Amino acid sequence: MTMNRNRKSQRVSSKAAGHSDAAESADAETRETLTALVAPWQPIPRAGLSNDVAHAALYLASDAASFVNGHDLVIDGGLSAGRTWSTARADREALDASSRSPAR
Repeated sequence: MTMNRNRKSQRVSSKAAGHSDAAESADAETRETLTALVAPWQPIPRAGLSNDVAHAALYLASDAASFVNGHDLVIDGGLSAGRTWSTARADREALDASSRSPAR
C-alpha cells in the first residue's frame, strides 16, 4: 500500500500499541500490581497509558513525520525488544543456583 500511495504523496504508516489503558482504568492497588508485573520484563518499567499511544498517532499524522512512510511504530515500552541483559542474566543465575540446590 505504501508503494502504491507514494505516487500521490500520501504516507501510510501504522502504530502497534502494547498493553495500555488497563492501568488508567484500574484502582490504585491494581495499578501497583500491574506495574510490579511489568517492571522486570521491559526497559520502561510501567504499564502503557492511552496518552502514549495518542502522542504516537499525533506524531505520525504531523509534519514532523513527513518523511516517515511504511513504518509500524511499536508503542510497548520496549517489551518487543526483549528483556534487558541484566534482568536476563539475573534470572539465569537464579535458575542455575536453584538447580544446584538439593531436592527436598
